[in-house]
Amino acid sequence: LLESFVKGDIASLAPALKAPARTFSLISNYLKFFVAYLCYNLKKQKKGFIMLDSTVRARMNKPLKNEAENILKEIGLNTTQAINLFYKKIVAVHGIPFDLKIPNENLKKSMLEVKNKKGKKHRDIKEMMKDLKS
Repeated sequence: LLESFVKGDIASLAPALKAPARTFSLISNYLKFFVAYLCYNLKKQKKGFIMLDSTVRARMNKPLKNEAENILKEIGLNTTQAINLFYKKIVAVHGIPFDLKIPNENLKKSMLEVKNKKGKKHRDIKEMMKDLKS
């Protein structure tokens, strides 16, 4: 299985791992990084796999947890594996692996208009673009 994964033959992994092939394309980059990271450490340490000797705990609402775990299950990962992948990506990019931005005042105003169901409505994109340019 590992050989198929490293070669990029993602579709052949689906039956063996009992998951739809389309799910592998979503996480293939993270998994490739993870496998490369493990191989690097195995060569570096020459002792075998790194021991998992630390615990991470997080509080969250149950619907979010359940929805995320269902998605992870479809992908073929458990929560521990997903968190390890996330942490490894944080280390690799030296930060959060996606953009985190504070909205500017215009965006805050727009978000509030949407929330309060105010603002202009347009029939199509042409009308919206015309309004934006005026």
